[in-house]
Amino acid sequence: MKVYLASSWKNIVMVRKVAEDLRKKDIEVEDFTDPSNGHHTFCWQDIEPSVRAHLNTKTFVQDHRTVEAYFEDIGRIEWCDALLMIMPCAKSSHIEFGYAKALGKKCLIYYPGGLVQGEFETMYVGATLITDAWDEIVSYLRWGYRT
Repeated sequence: MKVYLASSWKNIVMVRKVAEDLRKKDIEVEDFTDPSNGHHTFCWQDIEPSVRAHLNTKTFVQDHRTVEAYFEDIGRIEWCDALLMIMPCAKSSHIEFGYAKALGKKCLIYYPGGLVQGEFETMYVGATLITDAWDEIVSYLRWGYRT
C-alpha cells in the first residue's frame, strides 16, 4: 500500500510520527514534510515575509516554488493507493482529498485528538474511513479492512 499524507504544516510532529509508524509496518509513505526523499517541500510561510506581504492569490500561484510544490503534490497523489488526511487541516488538504477521491483512491480521515463535535463537511461522505482510532487506520492500510 502506498499512502499520501495530507495535513497542515502545523501538524508536522504528528505527520512525521504517522509516517514513521506506517513505514515500520512496511507501508510506503509520502510525507510532505520530509525532504530526505528528494522531493520539494514547500510551505507558503517559506516565502520571505517581505515578499509574502505583496502576494495575492494570483501572484502566489505564479511563484515558481508554488508551481513546483503543486506538481509534486499532484504526482504524489497520482502515485498513491490511499490518501490519509490527518486532522486538523485546511483547504489544501481538502482539495488533495477531493482530487484523490476523483482518481478513485481510498481516502481516510484521521482525527488523532478525537472526533470533534460540530466539525464536518458534506464531502466527507466520500471517505473510505473516518476515525480517531490509529489501529483502524493501520488495519485498513495493511489489510484493507476495519477493526
